[in-house]
Amino acid sequence: MNKITKIIASFALGTSLFLSTTSGAFAATYTVKSGDTLYSIAKKYNTTYQEIMELNGLNSTLIKVGQKLEVNGTDDSTENPNVKAVEIAKKYIGVPYVFGGSSPSGFDCSGFVYYVYKNAGKSISRLTAADYYQKLQK
Repeated sequence: MNKITKIIASFALGTSLFLSTTSGAFAATYTVKSGDTLYSIAKKYNTTYQEIMELNGLNSTLIKVGQKLEVNGTDDSTENPNVKAVEIAKKYIGVPYVFGGSSPSGFDCSGFVYYVYKNAGKSISRLTAADYYQKLQK
């Protein structure tokens, strides 16, 4: 197995650990904001207000600002940069390993991760793996 294949495999495995799923529905906790309704929250997560009521054991559609609700669905308001990063990373299978490389002409480990996340819209450092994992947790 060549170095870039190992890098991509490590990247994909590491990213999958951060994601509960790489596509489809997920469970999330949503904090109710002023002006929210169960319908508007359900619409945001591509689910129904009835499903939110059932998931949270609600007997009424009355909700309060600051209330925490469990929500199953896909949040369409922002695309997950980790999912986007995996899609971008796959495009570079076969790119040669180049010490200090951070472009499609050649990557090293941190240069590859830096380039992929930068193109996925997430700014991270390329200095160390520990810094990479720390930034992703934020």
